[in-house]
Amino acid sequence: MPTRHSASMHDFHTYVPYLITSFRRIVHLTRPYYNTALRLSLLHDYQNGVSFPHLLIDAKNKVPEQQRYYQQAYKAHTRIWMIGSRSRWYMTPYLVMLWGGFGAALYAAGRKVTGHNTWFGKN
Repeated sequence: MPTRHSASMHDFHTYVPYLITSFRRIVHLTRPYYNTALRLSLLHDYQNGVSFPHLLIDAKNKVPEQQRYYQQAYKAHTRIWMIGSRSRWYMTPYLVMLWGGFGAALYAAGRKVTGHNTWFGKN
């Protein structure tokens, strides 16, 4: 019957340097100055009609429009959390819970000051 043995210290000491060197390789490959030729060849292929749907997305840049929208709302003194189209859906339940909890806490504190230990009733 085969026995199951745990990793020894020798295995550990040979595995850790392997992890460190592979991490260094990954960091080296992701540096901006590395792979310049690869990026240029991809750009050349893209300009010549070779499609890379998983690498490059040919979509309209919506950032300037969104910047103008947010800047106009900000100039109109609209709070940043109220500018988005779904902000009212998010803020309404939040504000109800916030002020409702605050009111409930004040009510409970008032009941406690008057000598009652429950929310309702004489106790």
